[in-house]
Amino acid sequence: MRLEPDREISQTGQTVGDFWVWAYSDVDTNIMRAVYAEWLVGTALGCVGGIRPSWTPWDLDYDGARVEVKSTSYMPNWGRRVDGPRPHNLARREHPESRLTKSRTFDIKATGATLPADSAVPLGPDADYYEESEIKRRANIYIFAYYAERDPERYSSLDVGGWRFYVLPTPELERHFGEQERVALSRVQAVTEEAEYGDLKAKVDAILGRGDPGDS
Repeated sequence: MRLEPDREISQTGQTVGDFWVWAYSDVDTNIMRAVYAEWLVGTALGCVGGIRPSWTPWDLDYDGARVEVKSTSYMPNWGRRVDGPRPHNLARREHPESRLTKSRTFDIKATGATLPADSAVPLGPDADYYEESEIKRRANIYIFAYYAERDPERYSSLDVGGWRFYVLPTPELERHFGEQERVALSRVQAVTEEAEYGDLKAKVDAILGRGDPGDS
């Protein structure tokens, strides 16, 4: 069920929007940035009209194309802000650039999946499910989202202009990276062109054979 932000939560004097502000305002954490990146890609493709699915083995359904979104940023959210001296037992044990490098990788592991027992029933809370043990990647397209801002004073995932996107159809991803479970951003950048937010839909449509990369 889709909730509206002004819906009141009984006995609290608060609304659904108040809850969202409290729970989800920090979109720069690793967990929330991943969800935000899915939404950002979905807005570019025009496929976030409902609610975020939690039952699919891919992230977005774009007119029948299954899309997997992976995200990372130049700076990890952990260890990015330091106020005052660090306690001795929490002293940094590695070079900061090493930590940055570790953060700029994507999970591309093939997995099993939970799928509807009746293929005629759409994915969703009303379906009965079974565990599919075959290990594979089930999305048609992978979109790698990278928030590239390097200035800590300007760092905010809400700055859409700071995001860069890399699109790979799954057969192409598997040709380059095989059965790898993780891949570095630099390797993704080496095998596909960068796209900005405004170019993303045309890029995906071209890969799916739905239009020319130059179409608006």
